[in-house]
Amino acid sequence: MERQPILPEQELDYSEKVFSEYMKDFELTQEDLQEPILDVGAGTGAFIDYVRNTIGNKKAFGLEKNSSKVSPESEGMVIADGFEIPFADDTFKIVISRNFIPMFADNPDLSIELLNELIRVVQKDGKVIGNITTPEIDSDESKLDIYQDSKPHLEMFKHRIKGSKEMIERLSAMERQGEISINYNRKGNRMIIKITKK
Repeated sequence: MERQPILPEQELDYSEKVFSEYMKDFELTQEDLQEPILDVGAGTGAFIDYVRNTIGNKKAFGLEKNSSKVSPESEGMVIADGFEIPFADDTFKIVISRNFIPMFADNPDLSIELLNELIRVVQKDGKVIGNITTPEIDSDESKLDIYQDSKPHLEMFKHRIKGSKEMIERLSAMERQGEISINYNRKGNRMIIKITKK
């Protein structure tokens, strides 16, 4: 399973740059790039655009709720909410989400609801891959220093840490029940989670 080469950033256009960032964060292989893929919280859809038009995978789709981010010419982009994905159960081999799951870190109920929806549309033995917030990363001194002068922001930040801890505990319970297996991989100040559906 050979990984896609990553070009130096100065040589990349926007879609290539986004593609390169996804490949680096999520460690996708050439084989992965040929599978049915869904990018949830896809923003402009640059990753999907690259996968569809450069790699040639027409089974790659992006989901974005904010229609103003998506160009009308964007092929494979669907305007929809990540909590109500308009695809059938077990549709995709790989579901990815970059910088979307952390938006709900302060609310473990919403985090788990979102992850369950991502798991719903992934096939058995397929993977959900995304970055998440964890107490370890949010407790990083450099982040806490930013909020020291603002009590409301510090309290919100502490609530976020508590919420992310509860989300991880709930995921661990799902893993113990045999529904999923989980792999965590810290990359600098990001935590990448890979959930395999059983």
